[in-house]
Amino acid sequence: KKYHSEAIGKVWDRHNKEFCKFIKIYSGSKVLEVGSGSCQIAKELVKSKKIKNWINIEPGISKNKIKNKKIKLISNFIENVDSKNYKYQDTFVHSHTLEHFYDPINVLKKVLNQSDINKMIFSVPNLAEYVKRKYSNSLNFEHTFLLSEELTSFFLKEFNFVIKKKKYFLKHSIFYYAEKSAKIIKKKKKNLKKHKINFSKMVDYYKKEVKKINKIITNSNSPSFIFGAHVFTQFLINFGLKEKLLENVLDNSDQKYNKRLYGTNLIVKKPNLLKTISEANVIVKVGEYQTEVERQLKQLNNKIRIIR
Repeated sequence: KKYHSEAIGKVWDRHNKEFCKFIKIYSGSKVLEVGSGSCQIAKELVKSKKIKNWINIEPGISKNKIKNKKIKLISNFIENVDSKNYKYQDTFVHSHTLEHFYDPINVLKKVLNQSDINKMIFSVPNLAEYVKRKYSNSLNFEHTFLLSEELTSFFLKEFNFVIKKKKYFLKHSIFYYAEKSAKIIKKKKKNLKKHKINFSKMVDYYKKEVKKINKIITNSNSPSFIFGAHVFTQFLINFGLKEKLLENVLDNSDQKYNKRLYGTNLIVKKPNLLKTISEANVIVKVGEYQTEVERQLKQLNNKIRIIR
């Protein structure tokens, strides 16, 4: 029911810093941001004299948390907001938001066709790469379509926006800067069969992988945990991971501590719990955050067995 996506950790810190630098280069003076989360990006960028005002549309955060006069927060879903609230903004910013829309074309139509926006600067997860690498946070109930580079390009062309700059952030995200064109842009059909093949391979992989993990934790005398109060864990359980064999789900989020991971009976605990245990199994399958998480857990207890 409450805001629950802090996007914490070194990868996210680096992402936000680099994305802020990217925005600074290309943005206009009046910004509309959708899906702003905790407003980290806005709070950083309104320090610049270049930015005159910044409108954030975000349903999950309290207005009381925003004290900067340059930032206006509209606590709602973009679909429910009257366009007169953002009509005169010139730049549309969003980070890891486009892939969450159930009807992206209509959302973009509402924003781009009913405002003065002529610049769009955004970051999206590199979902095609996620699928290729078999990351379980690629497609799910939150990422309901595969936002590939081809599809992103199609969305932009649909509204006569031209990609002027594209930057890859690790294998994690892609940054885009696009401008509105006066000319009508022609769209070409693309063959997306490779993505379907990669997705099928990922499904087959997890069917086998979950059986392997179940066998390991069933035959172990040590307690077993899983990292990530997140879709990473929900995905594995829905593929058949035996939840009853797990003690807790571990996560660094203060907001999730001692709460239940929905869809499961698992209670969220901090990874520091591992300091109190001599030996344990910890399932860690967290995509682009794998190295960061493994390093943290090993520092807490170098005797734990990480099942990756």
